Amino acid sequence: MKVKLNISTGFAGADYEGKVEIDDSELEGMSEEEKEDYINKEYVEPFLYEHIEAWYEEITD
Repeated sequence: MKVKLNISTGFAGADYEGKVEIDDSELEGMSEEEKEDYINKEYVEPFLYEHIEAWYEEITD
């Protein structure tokens, strides 16, 4: 299965796109919902964190 990975930042020109081929054996026996969860966890989330940084800062008053 070939999938296109997309990240939209909401800012013009700051979107990212990638393509990945997933071996059918990785998805064998999964329902559509399980496939979606698997692809998100194994491919979309890592792709997302390769292209953006996120953090928090403690606020002390």
